[in-house]
Amino acid sequence: MYTHYHNLYFTTATILEWKHLLRFDNLKNIVIDSLRYMSNSQKAVIYAFVIMPNHIHLVWHIREEHTLSEVKSALLSFTAH
Repeated sequence: MYTHYHNLYFTTATILEWKHLLRFDNLKNIVIDSLRYMSNSQKAVIYAFVIMPNHIHLVWHIREEHTLSEVKSALLSFTAH
């Protein structure tokens, strides 16, 4: 799910079957590392994020040379592996 406001996106990503996998710090760090990579590789500007036990919320801007779909897929693919 995403909502688009003036080039900012509010995005929610959930874990399959709402399992509480993100209650563990080592798994939260995978999400944080993914977000750091998106920022460092200039694919997105991360303004805010919240990691809940079974989902994450993001407020971010996708850089013009990339699409929301492309960047979100990369983020979710990396964190899933």
